Amino acid sequence: LADNHDYIPLSTGSTSSCIENKYPASFPGTSKQPQPPGTGAGTSTGPGTPVGGPAGGLPCGLPCGIVGGPVSSKGGTPWMKHNKKYSRGIVGLHEEIEDFFEYIRPTEVEEGVRWHVVRRIEKVVRQKWPQAECAVFGSFYTGIYMPTSDVDLVISGKWETTPLYTMQVALLEAGIADAGGVKVLSSATVPLVKLTDKSTDIKVDISFNQKNSVKTGELIKSFCQKFPHLPKLVFILKQYLQMRGLNEVFTGGLSSYSVILLVVSFFQLHKRPNEVRSNDGSVNLGVLLLEFLETYGRFFNFE
Repeated sequence: LADNHDYIPLSTGSTSSCIENKYPASFPGTSKQPQPPGTGAGTSTGPGTPVGGPAGGLPCGLPCGIVGGPVSSKGGTPWMKHNKKYSRGIVGLHEEIEDFFEYIRPTEVEEGVRWHVVRRIEKVVRQKWPQAECAVFGSFYTGIYMPTSDVDLVISGKWETTPLYTMQVALLEAGIADAGGVKVLSSATVPLVKLTDKSTDIKVDISFNQKNSVKTGELIKSFCQKFPHLPKLVFILKQYLQMRGLNEVFTGGLSSYSVILLVVSFFQLHKRPNEVRSNDGSVNLGVLLLEFLETYGRFFNFE
């Protein structure tokens, strides 16, 4: 902890052609704003002002690192509400998870910015291949995406060979991305065109003729209806993996889909997930998080 091993970097901010003046340039990609210095549970340069708990630690009495330490040297832990008195112990962890979820969950503006990027790419596709169809899938489709998450877009059409490089050239000619902001991964398991939208810094993965992509999104949406607390645990786990560089499959990490399936399996195996209650009668997310970690860290038979 002294070396800030649990430091969570959050890239925050956003821009759009229709709402471009609503975001500072230093926050590309999201509308999330940090609290003023000293209003969180601590920073990488000092303990800050305690909010219902010991300086430099979580209000539940647990060390920084359960849901992460400081977000930045300026922002502290911006999801923690100023002047809110958090409970101690597992109830305090539950309360902070709730606040983290409310902070990190996508806003209408963030969703609008992403849809604006999708529509611009879709326009390029229509001009190039009028009969082609575009659809979003993945975390953006399900709504369980982080401020820094990619947008997954699938293009369906009839081609003799997948037009990866044709798509790359079309995006460059349309000015959606700079030369260094679009790359073709032709040898990947699922060939992709990866781009960074130059006006918003939002990253987009474009694939072709992946028929099961949207069906997978529908399955996840059905899981969210069956297990309403699933997104809250998934957001915490995705942030935990991201801050340790374990959120990318090609570097040996876990995909969002894998994380979701782990949480779904945990809920299916949990005997009474809706009976773990907090002081206010709500399901205690702190207990569920620790039991999730215990399930896969101690009890799960990986053989």
